[in-house]
This record gives sequence, structure tokens and C-alpha cells, in this order.
Amino acid sequence: METRRFTNPSQPTTLYAATMLLYLSSAVAVVAAVFDQSFLALFGATLLLIGAYLTANARTIGWLLGLFVASAQLFLPILHLATHLGDGIDALLPMTLALPALTFAALVHPESRDYQRIWFN
Repeated sequence: METRRFTNPSQPTTLYAATMLLYLSSAVAVVAAVFDQSFLALFGATLLLIGAYLTANARTIGWLLGLFVASAQLFLPILHLATHLGDGIDALLPMTLALPALTFAALVHPESRDYQRIWFN
């Protein structure tokens, strides 16, 4: 019988940390959706939550989903900065990029990639 879990401490440390960071990013996106009343932030939070759950349950689609959303969270603020370069740099930009950067780095770490390639369905 296959068990379903929200976290999987038997996975490598980097992949376990990436799962926890995906859950944390989802919670932050929900808070952002509430304050901004943004459907896009709520959709992103849902994708992060699904990605974290599927990653904890050793599904490749969850790892890919988490990687996609984390890279989108990195790319969109940088794109916004590039298009509004004359407006100045937002003081919160480093904090905006910190969590997605850590999540992306943990997901693409060689230990996480090797484990995902070998053990995930």
C-alpha cells in the first residue's frame, strides 16, 4: 500500500529543504494574494502547494512544477525591473528574490536532481 505524505524526511536534505521551501513560498503567495487581491498570486500559491505535495510523494511532475514556479518567481521581478529601469530599484527586490532563489537552488542541486532522476516516478 502506498502512503501519501506532506513531507518526506527520507529524501536527501536538499530535496527535503526544497519541499519545505515550496510550502513556505505557497504560504507567502497566499498572504500576497490576500493583500494584493491578485488571482495570479493565488494561482501561483496553488501550483506551489501542489508541487510541494507531489515532490514529497516522489512524483517528477511535482519537482518540475516546483522548478517552473520558482523560476517564474525569479524571472518576473527581474523582467519588471528591466522594463522599469528608469523608475529606480525597489528596496524590497532582494527579499522578493531570496525565497524563490533558495527554492530554485535547492531543486536544481545535484543531489536533488540525481535523487529525482533515479527514484521519482
